[in-house]
Amino acid sequence: MVNSPGHTVPTSPLSLLPEDDHVWRAGAALLLALAHWASGDLEEARRIHVQGVASLEHAGDITLAISAAFNGAELRTARGRLSEARRLYERSLQLGLDHNPMLPGVADLHWGSATSSASRTTLKPRRTIYDEARN
Repeated sequence: MVNSPGHTVPTSPLSLLPEDDHVWRAGAALLLALAHWASGDLEEARRIHVQGVASLEHAGDITLAISAAFNGAELRTARGRLSEARRLYERSLQLGLDHNPMLPGVADLHWGSATSSASRTTLKPRRTIYDEARN
């Protein structure tokens, strides 16, 4: 919080919300993370995104938690953190499978987990493979 004469101005929208209001904190955190991602601040986006996913899990909204976790894994991939992305896909996939394998988002996590594993074992860059296939 920044103090000025006569009032206090929050430095983050999250500071306006009660600590135990997990649903609203999750929504605010995830939107704030997207804003940081769009502006190119990927580390801050990741940090805030983690808070948002944790809030969804605390609230018991597993469907939104695994959907948001998919985006978090994509964010890690964009930062070149493939091992972190793979671990997040696998952890979130297990969370979804433990609750209900038919939850929306579980299929996306299967796909993400498979492609992150394939990225580790592919010797050629994907663009090279694509170009070779076209010729």
